[in-house]
Amino acid sequence: MQQPTVNLSRDDAIKLLERATNMHFSAEQLAILNQPFQQPTLINACAGSGKTTIFMLTTLVAILTGTISPENVLGITFSKKAQTDMEIRYRQYLAQLTDAGMDLEMSDMPYFSTFHALFYRLLRQTPAFRETSVLPSYTKFSSTLTRQIRRTKSQINSPSEILDQMFELAEFIINRGISPIGFADLTNAAALKAALVEAGEDEYDLDFYTDYLAVMKEYVILKRQNSLVDFNDMKILLRQLLDDPTYEAYFRQAMTRFKFVVMDEFQDIDNLQWEIMTKLLSKEALARLMVIGDDDQSIYSFRGSNPKFILKFQDILPGAKTYHLSTNYRTGGQILTEAKPLIQHNYVRLAKKLSAFHQDSGQINVYPLKAAGFDPKSPMFAKLVSQIRDPKVDDRQIAVLVRYNADRTLVADWLANQQIYVSINNRNAILQRTLIYRILVNLLQAFWEDRFDAFYTQATRIGFTSYRRHVNQVNKATGGADTLSDYLDAATRYNWSHQRTTEQKRFGRIDARVKTAFKLIAESRRKAEASQSELTLNDVFIKIWQTVLALTDIYFDYMTKNDYISKETFTDITIYLENEIKQVTNPDEWFTSEDQKRQLLENDEFTVDLPGHNVQFLSLHQAKGLEFQYVYLYGLSDKQLPVGTTIINDWFHPDLSFEEFVERWNYLMAHGHRVKEVTGVLEDAFITITDDVRRNKHFDLEKLSLEGCQSADLDLLYNWYTAIRHYSQFIEEERRLIYVGLTRAKDVLNVSVGSNASPLLRQVPIIAKTIQPDKEKKSKK
Repeated sequence: MQQPTVNLSRDDAIKLLERATNMHFSAEQLAILNQPFQQPTLINACAGSGKTTIFMLTTLVAILTGTISPENVLGITFSKKAQTDMEIRYRQYLAQLTDAGMDLEMSDMPYFSTFHALFYRLLRQTPAFRETSVLPSYTKFSSTLTRQIRRTKSQINSPSEILDQMFELAEFIINRGISPIGFADLTNAAALKAALVEAGEDEYDLDFYTDYLAVMKEYVILKRQNSLVDFNDMKILLRQLLDDPTYEAYFRQAMTRFKFVVMDEFQDIDNLQWEIMTKLLSKEALARLMVIGDDDQSIYSFRGSNPKFILKFQDILPGAKTYHLSTNYRTGGQILTEAKPLIQHNYVRLAKKLSAFHQDSGQINVYPLKAAGFDPKSPMFAKLVSQIRDPKVDDRQIAVLVRYNADRTLVADWLANQQIYVSINNRNAILQRTLIYRILVNLLQAFWEDRFDAFYTQATRIGFTSYRRHVNQVNKATGGADTLSDYLDAATRYNWSHQRTTEQKRFGRIDARVKTAFKLIAESRRKAEASQSELTLNDVFIKIWQTVLALTDIYFDYMTKNDYISKETFTDITIYLENEIKQVTNPDEWFTSEDQKRQLLENDEFTVDLPGHNVQFLSLHQAKGLEFQYVYLYGLSDKQLPVGTTIINDWFHPDLSFEEFVERWNYLMAHGHRVKEVTGVLEDAFITITDDVRRNKHFDLEKLSLEGCQSADLDLLYNWYTAIRHYSQFIEEERRLIYVGLTRAKDVLNVSVGSNASPLLRQVPIIAKTIQPDKEKKSKK
C-alpha cells in the first residue's frame, strides 16, 4: 500500500483548499473539515447545501494532512450519474490544487462506485459467479414465467401485467428485508400475506401470492441455468455468501484497503445494503464511516429505502457525531421561505435549521385553475411555451416536474402539438403508449378503417376477456375475417346457432350492438363523403368517438372503481382526446400525425434541433439531486391523499408505539373528538380495516383498552394501528416529495394549483392563499 506523501497541518490544508477553489468556507463546513476522522460521522445536509462538495473537501483534507491515502478512500452512492459526478468533481479539485502549487497524482484516485457495482465486483471474484453476466430485466424469461401464473384470475390484467406486479412486489420485499431473496423464508402464501400486512403493503389475495412464490422460484432456476444475475442478486447472493465464514473473511480482506468510507445520499439506503456494508467493512473503516444525506429528501420507500438509518444513526453506531449543513446555496431565499413551513410539519425528521445563501432572490408564481385536470389554456403553460421559444433562455435550465408519470403525458403531447418536443424521460408516459389511448384510438381505427385486427386487439375492453375468447372462437369457426364488417356478418350467422347459454346470449347482444353502431356510422360516412347531407367527416368521427366510449364504458367503470386506472387520469385523457377529435377534419391524416408524434417523442435524435429538446420533463422522484433556473410544478393533486385526511398525521404521528397509539386514541376521545368523526376520516383515507374494528363488539372505542382482549382481537387492533401508522408515514413522504420539487428551483418556481390540489399545499403559505379555505378540515393536535 502506498503511504501518504503529503503532511500539511489541518489549518494549512484548509487554507490551501480555500485558495485553490476560490471558496470561503462557512463555519459549518469548517467544523466538518476540522473533525478528527476518528468517529462515525453523519453530515445532516439540507437540499442544495453542497453534499458532494463537502465529501470531496473532507477527503482532500484527509489526504493533504497525511491521514489517509487516496486509494484507501471509498465513495459509494446509488446511481451511475452520481458516481460519475464524484469522479469529475474530484479531478476538478485536483486540477485546481495543481494550479495552486500542490500536485497530487491523478493516478492515485479514491474508488468511487455504486452499491450495485461494488457488490457485483465482489461477487465476480468467487468461483461460483466468475462467469456470470448481468440480466437487465426479467422480461427475457417472460413467456416461461407467465406459465407459472395458474391461480390468479383477472378479467382485466394480462399475464404480462400480472408479472409486472409480481416483480414490483419482489423489489419491495427484498429491499425492506421482509425476505432476503423475495420468497425463501416465506414458506407459503399465508406467511407472505401476513408479512406484507405488517409492512403495510398487502394488496393481493392468496391466489396471487401462491403464484408469486411459484414465479420467483422458477425465476431463480432460470437465472442459475443461464449464469445470470440481476441487480437484486448482487445484494442477495453477496449477503448469503457473507454467512459463510470463509467467504466473509475473503470479502473483508478484499475491502481492507478502504480506511475511509463515505456513503452519499444516505437517506436512500435500504436494509440489505446497510447489512452488507457493515459486514464488509473493517472495524477501522466503520469507526471512520462518514454518511451524508438529508432525511427531508427520503422519498424512495416504494423501493425499500429505510430512513431509520439516517434518523437513528447515533443509536446504530454509538459514538457517532452529527454535523450540519443548513445553508441552501441553490434555492432562492424567497422560494425557501415558502418551502420551510411545509417540511417543518413533519414529525419524524432530524433537527436542523434551513437558510438560503441568496436570501433576497427567488420568485414563486402560483397559477390557480378553476377545475381539476389538464387545462391547455392555463397561463402557466402559455408562459412555458413563451420561455421555451425565447432565444435568450437556455432551455437546459427549464424543467417541468410532476407528481405522477401520467401527469406529464398530456402536457408533453400538447407541447408536441405546438411543435415543441420535450425530453419526456419515460417512453411509457407518452400519450400514444398509454393504455387508455391505445384502447380508444384502436377502436376508432377499427370503425373508421373497417379493421378487424384493431377491434380484436381491444375486444377485452368491450366485454372483458371472455368476450375476446368469443370473438376469437367466432373468427376461427367462420374462416377468419379481414375486416370488421366481415366479422360482424359472420358473428350474426354464428350467434343464431350458438346462443344456448346465458353467456353466449350476452356475447350475441354485444356483437349486435357493435354491428348496429357500425352500420349507422358507415351510412353516415357514405352520406358525408357524397355530400348528400349536412354531415361532415368530423361529425362522423365524433359519432365514432361517442360509440367507442359507450362500448367501453362498463370496462372503464370497472377499472376506475377498482383503482386499476385512476379516474382522474381517465377523465383527463378522454376530455383531452375529445377536444382534439372535435378539430379533426381528415381522420386519415390525424391517425398518421398521431403516429408521427409518437415517433418524435420516442426518438430524441429526430428532435435535437427543435425548440424544447433540452427541457427536462421529470417526476419528482427523478428530479432529486437536480437543479434548474426555472421550474414548473404540475399535478400536485389529492389523488392519493384525500382532502381532510392529513389530520391523521397530527392525530397519530409515524413513530407512535402500539401502546402510545391506544393512549393517543383515548386522549382524542377525551378532548372533544367523536368516534364517528375519527373513524370517518380513517375510512376516507382508505384504511378499510377501520370498519372491522368499529364493528368488533369486544372494543369500546369511546375508551379503548387492551385488557381482556383475545389474541384475534389484539391482532385486529394491531393491524389497524399498523395501517394508520403507515398512512401517517405516507403523508410525511408526500410532504418530502413536494419539498423536493419546490427546492429544485434556483430562480423562478411556477406552480399550477387546481381545484383538486393536494391538501399539503395548504402548508406552503403563498399557495395556501389560492386554495378554498373550507375544503380542508381543521387540525387539532
